[in-house]
Amino acid sequence: MMADYISEREFQTAPATYQEWLDCFRFIREHPENHTVLRTLSSGSVCFVPRMLDMFLQRLDELLQETIRWRIARFLSRVDALLEDHDPDGVELEAIRFCHNLSELFFFENLDLPEDCRRQIREGYADQIDRFWRKLVSEFRFQADESRNADLEDLADRLMQLRGAWNRKGMYTE
Repeated sequence: MMADYISEREFQTAPATYQEWLDCFRFIREHPENHTVLRTLSSGSVCFVPRMLDMFLQRLDELLQETIRWRIARFLSRVDALLEDHDPDGVELEAIRFCHNLSELFFFENLDLPEDCRRQIREGYADQIDRFWRKLVSEFRFQADESRNADLEDLADRLMQLRGAWNRKGMYTE
């Protein structure tokens, strides 16, 4: 089975063949909380003929869509729980983790992809995430105004400062 092969390999070597990339993508779909593989992917190589490159880019796009959706849903679930516990500082910490997790999805920046493809993917996903983030902060501001909650308003301000963090190289360190 491919998943067993991937687990044994533990991603100590970056993918180089199309099949290795597909195996990694499958693993990420099955284990979306795993961050080790994303770090390994950034040092992978992409030396495909044009048709394979097109297929690779399509698979990459599908993976990013699914993974971002999963991470947003998980983040919102955690934020809801923290807000129920009246823990705005916990929300901020969760937001910082979320931005870090999203930044890992930009592993493709280090791949030898045609610049126009890399730019299109980067800008498309950065814009999508940015729209989500602005909507989230806007909702926090609305809730703060409605409830006259200064802590929530302060949280919205702090979250707005994180805007774009997922697309900044080197912002986070281990």
